[in-house]
Parts: sequence; structure tokens; C-alpha cells
Amino acid sequence: MNRIMSQIKFGWRLFVNRTISIRMFTLLLLLGFVYHIFLTPLNSFVKSVNHPICPFIFPFLLSDIYFLILFMAAVVYYFSDAPFMKNWTMYQVIRTGRVRWALGQIETILISSFTFIILAIGMTGILLLPNVTLTEGWGKVLYTLSMTGVSGDFNIPFSIPYEILSNYTVLEGLGVTILVGGMVIAFIGLLMFCISLIGSRLLANIVAMVFVIMPMVQLNIGMAVPELDYVSPVSWMNLSKIDIMATESGLPLSYCVTILGIMCILLSTAIIWKIRTVDFQMIKED
Repeated sequence: MNRIMSQIKFGWRLFVNRTISIRMFTLLLLLGFVYHIFLTPLNSFVKSVNHPICPFIFPFLLSDIYFLILFMAAVVYYFSDAPFMKNWTMYQVIRTGRVRWALGQIETILISSFTFIILAIGMTGILLLPNVTLTEGWGKVLYTLSMTGVSGDFNIPFSIPYEILSNYTVLEGLGVTILVGGMVIAFIGLLMFCISLIGSRLLANIVAMVFVIMPMVQLNIGMAVPELDYVSPVSWMNLSKIDIMATESGLPLSYCVTILGIMCILLSTAIIWKIRTVDFQMIKED
């Protein structure tokens, strides 16, 4: 038990050190710019109707292909320095041991992934203040935007899919978004870490971006190649693609979670196996 707690504390320290960095600050600035583009027209509409909006609109942002790609490109940027070798890494590895160090890095990626998705949800609510309400479910504003063409009048750059409003409560939508979104981000982070160890950092970034742009490919040729639905995990962050009602209208949630879980376990195993023999190459601090 003491070893487990020690490992958890080690991973948490790595997470804190990585979070308080120039890379995270830059990432938040980039996300803030993207949010400004997508949310400013919505704020104008909310003010014009003089009615508060549900602050938890992040699932609807992810249903927009352009926001989804920009958001996940930011994730790739965040993990682009994998396997996180700094000038003090060798000293850290000597003190902790290679396997424990690798487990700490995996733990950091997992914590960072779910923290990132929760932070993204919180940012949308903050940017909509003070015109928000927590007492109306999805609320009249979102239903109005979903069932009318008023979005075009205010140049709101994303749609409000009625499938999400009808299939999910607010808590269900947030829960599935955090679960699937966090696992997808963790998958991308672990994939980049693993490829960086086995191949190169450049190759890791290229492969990750292939997964990021796959939803765009799916949008264009998905009707001809429906199998893409099953191999495009980034697309699963769009709640419209997931079937939680067992109606066969999308991919089962259990499938998405199971595949992502298996892939994360396999990647983690490969990382631990490779880290035992890899030659450490240091890089400069951020």
C-alpha cells in the first residue's frame, strides 16, 4: 500500500510540474482565442433575447467538426514534447527507477487528459457569464437554436444538434463527454509517448494529427466507408455519434469505452517495456 501511495504522489508531482509551465499557459491562450471566435456570436444572441443559457455547451462545440479539430490539435501541441525528457530527467530516473518513472508519466497523461476536458467545460461556462442558468436543463435558448434558423442570423459558427438535446440530460451529456473525451485525449497522449520512444517525436506528431483530421475524412467519405466510424476515436467525442439508448443509431458507448480502455492499456504496456532499454536524450526546458 505504501508503494502504491508513493507512486500516486510521484505521478501527482509530475502532473503539477507539467501543468505549471509555459506550454500550458500557451495552450490556454490558444484555446481562449478559439473560444472567443465560437462563443462571441452566441453571447450576442443570449443578450439579444435577454434569457439565460445553460453554461454546459461544450458537448455542442465538440459536435462542430472545425472546433473538434482545433481542440484536438491543441491537445497534440500539449503532448508534442513527449516523452517529456528534460535536463533533470536522468537524475529523476536514477532516483526512482525506470519503471516507476514510466508509470509516473502514464499517470500524468491520464490525470492531464481528464483535467483538460473538465477545464475546457469550465471555460465555456465562464465565458458565458453572467447570462447563465442551472435550473432549466438544456434551456429554451439551446432548444430555440436547435429548432430554428436563428443561428445563421447571428453568425453562430456551430450548430446545436437536436439529437444531443433529446438523447441526453445535462448531467448525462457532461458525464459522457468527460468519460469519452478524457479517454480519447489520454489515448492520443499515450500514443504520442509510445511512438516517440519507439520512433521519433516527429513521427508521433504526424500520427496523432492523422487521428485528429480523421473526422474530416469521415465527414467526406463516411457514407462510402462506414467502417471509419469504428476506427476514428476523435469522432467519438461528438455525442451525436454515440448511442446510449441502444437504438442502433450510433456507436454503443460500451464499444467506445472498451476500445479506448484496451488501447490505453496496450500503449501503457508498450511504454513500460520500451522505457526499460531506451537511451535517454535530454532536451532544453520550455
